[in-house]
Amino acid sequence: MEFSAADFEKLVMFEHARKACEAHYNLLQWGGALLELAQFQPIPEAKLMLDDVDAAITRWRWWRRSRSFLKCYRR
Repeated sequence: MEFSAADFEKLVMFEHARKACEAHYNLLQWGGALLELAQFQPIPEAKLMLDDVDAAITRWRWWRRSRSFLKCYRR
């Protein structure tokens, strides 16, 4: 698979975004970066990346729900 210069720039940009979001535990942006990177991978690897995205978004939703649930009982 050959990349154009624009594709290579996107690949580098999203890989940097993925690493930065991973370091700061920003799951939604991390998932978005993995989603963008998946399009540059062979299908089996892309499926694994998409599974990681799904898991990250699921964790984020659970975290948001648990925080809003706890807010109700803190008063």
